[in-house]
Amino acid sequence: GDVAEIVEKYHSGIVLNELNTSKFESAADLIREKNNFDRNEIRKGANEFYNLDNAIEKYREIYKQVLA
Repeated sequence: GDVAEIVEKYHSGIVLNELNTSKFESAADLIREKNNFDRNEIRKGANEFYNLDNAIEKYREIYKQVLA
């Protein structure tokens, strides 16, 4: 889905393209070292992408395009 895009856009975490011990440990180290996530940006991203009203509007636009 859009999770990687959301995480990168709102600087709300680290995206792992592979799930293995090495990648996981590297991501954990980055979080421990920098941990500079902005809770306001994370909240903004969650509202923008997961808010029910926004989701309904996005689906409405998709259906308009498909059915046009």
